[in-house]
Amino acid sequence: MAYRLRNHPYIKVISPVFCNLIVGGCALNMIKLLKYIPSYSIAKIKIFVVIEALGTNLIYIPMFAVAYRIYCIFKTKSIMSNKLDNKRLLYSIMTAISIAVIYKVVIIFSCEFFYEAIGSIGYSRIPVGEYSNYQSLNKVYQAYLGFVFIALIFMIIATGSHSKKFGDICYTFVIFSTNISDYLVNELIKKLDGKNYPLYFFLTILFNCFLHFACVYILIGSRVHLLITKPGFDMIDSNGTDITQYVALRSKLKSMSMLNKSSNIYTSNIKNTTHVGNGSKT
Repeated sequence: MAYRLRNHPYIKVISPVFCNLIVGGCALNMIKLLKYIPSYSIAKIKIFVVIEALGTNLIYIPMFAVAYRIYCIFKTKSIMSNKLDNKRLLYSIMTAISIAVIYKVVIIFSCEFFYEAIGSIGYSRIPVGEYSNYQSLNKVYQAYLGFVFIALIFMIIATGSHSKKFGDICYTFVIFSTNISDYLVNELIKKLDGKNYPLYFFLTILFNCFLHFACVYILIGSRVHLLITKPGFDMIDSNGTDITQYVALRSKLKSMSMLNKSSNIYTSNIKNTTHVGNGSKT
């Protein structure tokens, strides 16, 4: 749906291509919790190693591109710029994601995989896939993600320096929410009550899904919903106006709400005037 509405300024400003990649990353982030349920095998560990890397990078890297795109829009006041060429950004994104995935694939073919029980006696103990030299190899991967995260934070700060509205950078909620969700889910699973493990595990999955659905809605869903319910809303030539007004959705929604109220008041006044006029004639 975002692709179908890609030419509308509200969608074009954040690029539906990058948003679709982020949505795909959120979907993989929800799927990766299936690694904690039976059946267990070495092949399953290897598959989810790639899924986790792909899911995380499909959120981080395209989000950096979205932040960079919005930053450039605030500088140029337009989306007609070589720096914002989707093909160049997409090529850079796919290259960065490929580096992370290839790194994990090399680990799959060069390391020994096994299961290790985590948790405590007081709670439940569940098998989790591990591989040899995990600590050292994971530090390299985490350093890579840390670099991307720091670069993203700097880009968000730079964007915020050009705009004082929270609505212009509220899309960053996706990054922080997914980080919080990953941490909380991993900690919760280690401490689930063994007697009611299936129920608590199901609730944990629901929490994880809800948070990711909220992220997707904030990023692109709210815009798509607005344009579906109001097909002709603010459909003007984005090349001939200040495109920064389309970055934040909140201000437009407020103005639209005020416009609707004014229209209703105006219509009500006309009806009352007509009714009074007809009454005076009789």
